[in-house]
Amino acid sequence: EALDIHRAAGVPLEEMRDLLMLAEIADRKGELPTVHETLAEARTIVRQLDDSNARIELALTEARIADRNSQPQRVLGVIGAARAELTGGRYSSEWQAHLFEARAYSQLGDLESALHAGRQALTAVERVRSGMGSGMLRSAYVADKIEVYAALVSTLILSGRSEEAFQVADAARVRSFLSGVSPGSHNKHRQAAVDLLAEGEELLREIDRLAESIDMIESMPGEERNSEQVDEIDGLESRLEAARQDYETLLIQVAETDKRGAAILGGQLLNVAELRDALGEDQLLVEFLVLPDDRLLIFALTRAELRILETSVELQNLVSRVRLVRDLVGRRDAEPEETQRLSARLRELLLGPVDRAGLLDGIERIAFV
Repeated sequence: EALDIHRAAGVPLEEMRDLLMLAEIADRKGELPTVHETLAEARTIVRQLDDSNARIELALTEARIADRNSQPQRVLGVIGAARAELTGGRYSSEWQAHLFEARAYSQLGDLESALHAGRQALTAVERVRSGMGSGMLRSAYVADKIEVYAALVSTLILSGRSEEAFQVADAARVRSFLSGVSPGSHNKHRQAAVDLLAEGEELLREIDRLAESIDMIESMPGEERNSEQVDEIDGLESRLEAARQDYETLLIQVAETDKRGAAILGGQLLNVAELRDALGEDQLLVEFLVLPDDRLLIFALTRAELRILETSVELQNLVSRVRLVRDLVGRRDAEPEETQRLSARLRELLLGPVDRAGLLDGIERIAFV
């Protein structure tokens, strides 16, 4: 119905978006002929529009459908053909493009290329996240992009890079502690980077402003743009690229000046060696990461070693069980036997693999993350 309305009203951009949505729906139903037909219609409209945003939306939809159907070569072809626009400063499209590439390379068994693309996706996500002032916004943003962290962690584990896998898993939450301290504080570890941090925040705002200006002009159909607007887009894209290069340079400067400051800007991951050295002989740090395919990764770090264990769990089921136990523990009228029974089941799920691996031997204190 929406498609008919937009066709009758002569709104081609919205017509294209309706077609892309219909293609997604048909794909989820397994109606491949409809998918191909609908995408072909969308491509025709995109060619007529000559609009960058339209080309980006089409490319991401085609890549998403190919990814869902385990067609890695198709994914790489689509992303490669639209790379300049997908990675031209619009972080929302950049992280998705790199994520699709990472998964495609992983399916093809090219782990090094998968790692490279996965790290690029993570960098794009962290750039946006580091510019958010609210801890709640940062957490919500990462929760929506958890597949980026999950894909890179999985590839790192397959590549035998356990410590980096732990770093990436931790990146989904560790920034909340670091960025919870105001950049203007007089903490001796970060004071030297205060000015650079402020400059970094300003650069992120400038990048956002430039990208929004480009999007505003490119939202106009190509035939309606005059030569001045075309020149303006070229100028804005040059300034956007320059701002991104300045931001990359700033990350290096902050890293050289102050490690904690670099972490706030997203330029540095957790130092596993330092964390291990900080643990006592009787201490264990346990961190969890639930993957989209219902696998629970358990990172168990002691002073002697890092082990990565795995079990199966559905995220919503785990959340429900944790909330139930928490509520029972906080209720005075809760039955002790029921609370103990459910707590024991939750402990078995979360700590059972650690216990069976012998990692609790000699441990007196456990820190959960």
